[in-house]
Amino acid sequence: MATFTMTAHPANDTSRARYFYFALFFACSFGLHTPHLISYVGDVNYDLFIHYNWAKEFAENFLAGDPYPRWSFLGHYELGEPVFITYSPIYYYLVAFLRASGIGTWISMQIIAIVCDALFACFVFAASARFVSQRVAGLIALVALLNPFLVFLHYKFHGLAWAATGYLTHGMLLWALLRPEAKKPGLNAWAALAIALAVGTHTVSALVNLICYSFFSLARASRWAGDDRQTLPQAIVSWGLTAGTGLLLSAVYLYPAIHYLKIMNVESWVGEYRLENFAWPVVTFFTNKPQWLGVQWAASAPALAMFVMAAVYFVKFRPAPGRLTTPLVLVLAGAAASVFFASELSYPLWIFQNPISQINLPFRFVSLSYTLTAVAMGLTLVHAQAAGRRRWAIGLAGMMGLSILFGVAALLKGAYADGKPLMPEMRNEQYTYGPAKARFSSPGYLERCSGNKAECVRHDLSSGSFAGLPEYRLMWASAGSETFAHRGFAAYCQDHAISCSEPRRQGSGIDVMIGSNKPVAVTLPIFYYPAWQVTVSGKEVAVDAAPESGLLRVPVETGNHEVSVRWKTTDIEKTGQRISLVTLLLLALYLAVSGLRRKIPE
Repeated sequence: MATFTMTAHPANDTSRARYFYFALFFACSFGLHTPHLISYVGDVNYDLFIHYNWAKEFAENFLAGDPYPRWSFLGHYELGEPVFITYSPIYYYLVAFLRASGIGTWISMQIIAIVCDALFACFVFAASARFVSQRVAGLIALVALLNPFLVFLHYKFHGLAWAATGYLTHGMLLWALLRPEAKKPGLNAWAALAIALAVGTHTVSALVNLICYSFFSLARASRWAGDDRQTLPQAIVSWGLTAGTGLLLSAVYLYPAIHYLKIMNVESWVGEYRLENFAWPVVTFFTNKPQWLGVQWAASAPALAMFVMAAVYFVKFRPAPGRLTTPLVLVLAGAAASVFFASELSYPLWIFQNPISQINLPFRFVSLSYTLTAVAMGLTLVHAQAAGRRRWAIGLAGMMGLSILFGVAALLKGAYADGKPLMPEMRNEQYTYGPAKARFSSPGYLERCSGNKAECVRHDLSSGSFAGLPEYRLMWASAGSETFAHRGFAAYCQDHAISCSEPRRQGSGIDVMIGSNKPVAVTLPIFYYPAWQVTVSGKEVAVDAAPESGLLRVPVETGNHEVSVRWKTTDIEKTGQRISLVTLLLLALYLAVSGLRRKIPE
């Protein structure tokens, strides 16, 4: 078989044409979100309400004066949960910024999704246009944008942060790793920034990115990299330095998140059901039964087909090292990794606890399969056309078009065939936990719930995180907290012969008036957490967790006192802030020195 050297034809492209494609991506992204934004329909599930309520409360707490709202006061029957200690906050900050301009939560979420998905396509386009014509780069970006898996994330899985800001940072990382500067050994500053932003937007998908893109470093050490080739130690050290810098930049969030996992119920979301969630299940189809067959096969099949076509073409025609061969080798290596980890081929890695098993759902890797194989298909398409392989060119272009059709079909099915009208209260900013709270607080609820699961608020899709999410359950929380929440704080105060006001939200905490004719330890309607700083009539006091519930227990002397609970940045959080700040300063210094060296002639 003859070897080949690929050629590209970007010479006739203009910057004006580039803006046309950018406008096209925004138009397609707007179309992708039309069902949610304009038609106001969707296939509702539990996660939709979780992320909506998180976004709404995060914005409200931010606007109330809390610069970093880590605590969800409405979660776990309004006893609270430390959600944003461990969940990435950047997406919710963007919602809060739009809310500050007067835009509603739901509309803000859709605006963010439209902009982020369009910018994701722009990054894929910019990465590809360095090697192929803008026309082909535009096709590649459309395949990446209008892929069935991204539609699934928006309309079935409702992984709103992952599908918006998470996808954007994934595209940015691809662009950073395909820039000409990336072929030089050493720190890739743009890639490090993309990794930091990825961690801050959706940690699990950031881990998926790190795993798959790490194979770029191995590909750069292969003989196909040609003049861009690095030695294996160079490639590994460069990627380690880049990824490490990105993680250190994100330490302001990541360091406390990892530290405080030890007091969370993290085991609750790593279960055997991950063995039912491989993409393209064959053996596990019979041994474990697929959990979501439409996604595991129908929505994922085009990604596998495109990978196989691009890989077969690469093997069949044995590319000679050259300028355009390197990006093809890189994206095929990353795509191969994503296919391996998404499929049953990686089965042994999911049966015991390890960093990869924390990803929980193997088919998460398909998100990278689509993007990387789209680029690989575009590069092989260019070569097939230049080499006169008309049938191959038609097949490659046809498969890329078919993937887009699959995406459009998935959108129509998920949004309109399976979709239903969304709650009008979400659009007009009137949605609250009120109905769920009323049902939870009704007399005899706990007894009815224990015998009738349909009665339980925790099984109500629209309750969101009101009933609490298992992974945010604190190690000292006990069953008594549910009884306390059901009866209410007023009933607790009456039982203990003390007078209590209704707790008032203030900034990053709550205030409550307590009156007692004797010294007493008062259990407040909020879970104990190491970050709470409590003052009684202005004097800071030591607090602990009530053993029967895990709620915050405060010593109060005789008389009337104002009890104030505020979030105080812990030493662990301060350490994370310092790590990020020092890393940022060092990165800025590195960029300044690098820029100066480029200006000084040798």
